Amino acid sequence: MLNTVTLTGSYEGGDGSQPSGWLQFVPSAALTDADDCVLVTQEPVNAELVSGAFSVTLTATDNTDLQPSGWYWTVTEYVAGMPPSQPWNFFLPFAGGATQDISGLSPAAV
Repeated sequence: MLNTVTLTGSYEGGDGSQPSGWLQFVPSAALTDADDCVLVTQEPVNAELVSGAFSVTLTATDNTDLQPSGWYWTVTEYVAGMPPSQPWNFFLPFAGGATQDISGLSPAAV
C-alpha cells in the first residue's frame, strides 16, 4: 500500500476575498510499484478552490517501492483574476506528516 499525503492550502485576495480557481498537480514520471503491481500514471490531479481553500490527497514522494526514485510533483495554480502561476516542483514526503500545507513546501531544485 502506498503512503499518501493530504495537501491543503488557502488563498485570499488583496481585498480579503476568497478567490475561486483550481490547482493542477502532475507527477514528474509515470510510476510503478512492482511489489503491489500498481501503476501511477502522469494524469493531472486537479484540486478546486472552495471558498479560497483546497484539499487533495496525493501519493507521497518518499514511497520506497516506487520507481523511478527521485520523482516530484509539479503544480500550476489557476486563481481567478490572475494569470496561471509559473509551474513549480516540490517533493511531498510522508515523513513530513500525513497532512501538510502547501505554504510550508519549498520548491525543489530539479
